Amino acid sequence: MRRRFVPSHYQRDLHNKLQRLTQGSRSVDEYYKEMEVSMIRANVMKDREDTMAHFLHGIHSDIRDVVELQNYVELEDLEHQASKAEQQLKRKSAMRRSSSNFHSPGWKDKNKKEGGSSSRNPNVTTKKSK
Repeated sequence: MRRRFVPSHYQRDLHNKLQRLTQGSRSVDEYYKEMEVSMIRANVMKDREDTMAHFLHGIHSDIRDVVELQNYVELEDLEHQASKAEQQLKRKSAMRRSSSNFHSPGWKDKNKKEGGSSSRNPNVTTKKSK
């Protein structure tokens, strides 16, 4: 039945999709689920280490840098730690954005409020030529 209704390139396309799969704009959890579904569809049975390496390679580098410092044995542990790292990085990013909105004015801003500075001294008058 499969030979009759499923195109010959279908299995190859599924393998290629799995090979190219990365986190992209998805969350770690969404990427993990997509990887699991892709592996089931492609009927891929990788050993635990290969699967974890594939997952680790596909997540964003800033998350990977945090997770690589952790100890993990199972893919589920790796996914959980990556998800926690992603949440932590989002919190830090949000804090940086909110703190930048409340910065104190710098010397340039103060100078503008006080009338600005120019290369001319306002106390010095210049003579106009006749």
